[in-house]
Amino acid sequence: MNQTIKKADNYFLKTYNRYPIVLESGEGVYLVDDAGKKYLDFAAGIGVFALGYQNKKYNEALKTQIDQLIHTSNLFYN
Repeated sequence: MNQTIKKADNYFLKTYNRYPIVLESGEGVYLVDDAGKKYLDFAAGIGVFALGYQNKKYNEALKTQIDQLIHTSNLFYN
């Protein structure tokens, strides 16, 4: 967990506080952190997509990611 948070803090602007939770996957209505703890998914976020289309590397990365988490609030690390 600490490595993920430290890495994110090096690359992202600190425009809001985040909870010290690193989300790894989702199961039904629950999110699962890197220690296996489940949380009821009650938070929503707004996403903006401006990455273009038909980029094979991006599409493969997305296909891999979608099996873990699609989108979570920016209040958490992932």
